[in-house]
Amino acid sequence: NFKAEFFGSVLQASITLNNWLETIFISGPENKPPLNISGNISCDKFDLQKTIATFTSPEKQPAPASPGTITTKKQAANDWMNVSGNIRCAIDDFQYKKLQVKNVKADLKLSPGFIGVNNFTGNSMNGNFNVQTTFRKLASENYLLEIIGILNTIDIQQLFIQLNNFEQTTLTDKNLSGKATAYIENVSIQWDKNYKLIEKNMYALVNVKIENGELINYKPLESLSKFVNIEDLKHIRFSTLQNQIEIKDRVITIPAMDIQTSALDIYVSGTHSFDNTIDYQMQLSLAELMAKKFFGKNKNKDNYENDTQGGINIYVSMTGTVEKPVIQYNKKQVKEKMQDQGIDKPDFLDIFKPDDPKEKHDLFKPKDNKHETDEDEPIEFIEWEDE
Repeated sequence: NFKAEFFGSVLQASITLNNWLETIFISGPENKPPLNISGNISCDKFDLQKTIATFTSPEKQPAPASPGTITTKKQAANDWMNVSGNIRCAIDDFQYKKLQVKNVKADLKLSPGFIGVNNFTGNSMNGNFNVQTTFRKLASENYLLEIIGILNTIDIQQLFIQLNNFEQTTLTDKNLSGKATAYIENVSIQWDKNYKLIEKNMYALVNVKIENGELINYKPLESLSKFVNIEDLKHIRFSTLQNQIEIKDRVITIPAMDIQTSALDIYVSGTHSFDNTIDYQMQLSLAELMAKKFFGKNKNKDNYENDTQGGINIYVSMTGTVEKPVIQYNKKQVKEKMQDQGIDKPDFLDIFKPDDPKEKHDLFKPKDNKHETDEDEPIEFIEWEDE
């Protein structure tokens, strides 16, 4: 039982340590037993960035091995991952760079090269979350993070701000607002041994629902100004948007969905690469008044079709890049592509209804991976029971 103060924080713990003598005093090529930690740890404030900076020393070149020395993969593993045990954690205020999370609680399962986090809950970005995650070192020496779980009514603008706009400048916190609810079926992220992100191995499958959303000054939409007043396109509002998003091989795939906005109704599907190459197919449903504006410049029946409300449906594709989108009429091709992906609205499970606790529990069961994460080692979520 101990209490300590550091970086303006108060840490309290009731834990058992095993193998600490070997961890501290044994050096050399011998296999160290993992430091075993079990118990409860709580903290009022915890800044991960400051902690990493304090306890991480500059990387040094290893001394040449003596003749006949055999170095195993286990010996080459980082000492900070040579731990085992079970820890229950509670943090009132967690911070990492811009990310801020309140009332954090989690059950940690530790083993050499593996950290599992179960029942990971907290409040952040004016919403809350409940997820499971694992972090491990693979046989290839890469590091793998996997996440499944639920995000509830997260403020989208705060999400982009606190995660530094996901290190991109195309769609930022200045372009978005609204509340997002998400069921994370699988998120998988890999880094190499130098902690450099491996983009081609990133995978995500997420069901998303956005309510009271706004899309503000999003440049690619300005290309639709021939159909809609440019001022309407600069600030689009929509009540609800829901879809399943997949990220694979550096490409974001958006299945066909219906967006009913303040400017116009759009059916849209397509892809968006990490290099900002786009390939969207859109059906624009224009009311009668807007249709007259369209007819002023377009007489070709191949570019549109009449709807039952007196307006028209226009089929266009948007390709090229975000900076230089190319808009083309292409009714046949657009309709075929959208039909392949399904124009109907996707089913969205209301995962927060408490009607069936078993159904909600089943959401957290591991799912089969739909992608290859590492050729050397199959990856699965590991479930454990409280000891």
